[in-house]
Amino acid sequence: MSFSADHTLVMTPGSKQERQYLNTFYAQGAGCVSGLVSSDLWNTLIPQLIHQQPMIRHAVVAVSAACLEQFCPIGSSVSQNSVIALRQYNKAIKEFVDFASKAQSQELEQLLVGCILFICLEMVRGDQNQALSHLDGALQLIQNYRARTGDRALDSPIFQFLCRLNNQQPYLGRAIVTFESEADFKEMDKEPMHFENIEQARATIATMQRRAIMFSESMSLNENGELATEEMQQEYNAILQMSPAWEAAFQKFIVESAKKAKPLDPRAILSLEIMHHTCTVYAKTCLSHIESDYDAHVSHWEAIIHAAEQILLLSVDPQNTTSPLSKLFSIEAEITPMLSLTAAKCRDPLLRRRAVSVLACHPKREGFWNTKVAHALVERVIEFEEAPLTALPIEQRIPLENQRLCLAYATATQGVYKNPVPVFMMWKPDGPENAVKTWWEYLNWQ
Repeated sequence: MSFSADHTLVMTPGSKQERQYLNTFYAQGAGCVSGLVSSDLWNTLIPQLIHQQPMIRHAVVAVSAACLEQFCPIGSSVSQNSVIALRQYNKAIKEFVDFASKAQSQELEQLLVGCILFICLEMVRGDQNQALSHLDGALQLIQNYRARTGDRALDSPIFQFLCRLNNQQPYLGRAIVTFESEADFKEMDKEPMHFENIEQARATIATMQRRAIMFSESMSLNENGELATEEMQQEYNAILQMSPAWEAAFQKFIVESAKKAKPLDPRAILSLEIMHHTCTVYAKTCLSHIESDYDAHVSHWEAIIHAAEQILLLSVDPQNTTSPLSKLFSIEAEITPMLSLTAAKCRDPLLRRRAVSVLACHPKREGFWNTKVAHALVERVIEFEEAPLTALPIEQRIPLENQRLCLAYATATQGVYKNPVPVFMMWKPDGPENAVKTWWEYLNWQ
């Protein structure tokens, strides 16, 4: 009788090579790509499905190999990792198609996990278009399931993760996919906010964000600049009331967790506070078309910047015990988009420069967001808006309304941020009630 070289007791399915990449995922990947808030999706559900579903196993191996290729090339063969990532990706896609053709309704979550891993893989590879294509597929699966079953109670970590990605779509020039109706939101308003765990707190603030985005896209104003109907005013008031209600419930949750001796990662608390302040500003300004209205929210901008600074301080690893991957990539967007918004819309010269400094010290790629591109873009925004003020001390460089950009965003070329990157700019040089001037320019970010 002959034996292979691998004599160990096999607890994980797959080849020896696949198990090596799975071990890398367990050791470095799962806790790193999930971001600052610990999630059952990455810590429990996906490891369980690796043992049950070949599609998930192949997809995780592909993600692990791609991470090694992109972020940890030292001591490994980049070309080998690239080949393995592509081979396992193709296997996972084939398994996905076969499984989807005969999957039952109760197996929807396995399909969604497959989509999430494909999204993660394309994010690691830096292909925004392909990642968004997989997101479209996952959201369509959810919509089809709801239409077929009438089940609107999808509140698992899988669904909530996809909802957070969905919330980012408007910032990428895409429409948000609607899951809740106004009736659904009114039912939510009847229940007092209470959080049993930090994932519930994150899900609620994401719902507030999605609700505010949906409202801003559907509302209309009358000739006096007021909301056109009483129903719109009621919905707007309900959105505004969510902010203090969430803050009170979240602070209560933190106190209760401390009493139960269940310590929370302080960085996770700070990341949710960043989300909360950002959503609050968005809700309070979604009716405005005047850039100077953002000036009323300095306290929120300062809170966002301070929380981000604290996250960076708490993430310092002098003993180098943290995985290199955790410093370079996360599938969750927890700092970069919020700091980018702060640097662009907060016109306090010192505060916005603090936001830029944090971006410069934050090398991590977060989901769809390339932090280096974001850093270069907000520096360009500040340069443009303060151009007439360069003779003044920095603390006095507050641009006038007609010097402020309404919009500035970088675009990925065929899904990839190239250098230089195309940037779209929008400006109202003659005031908020007059014509808009738009143009494209190229920006160096490397």
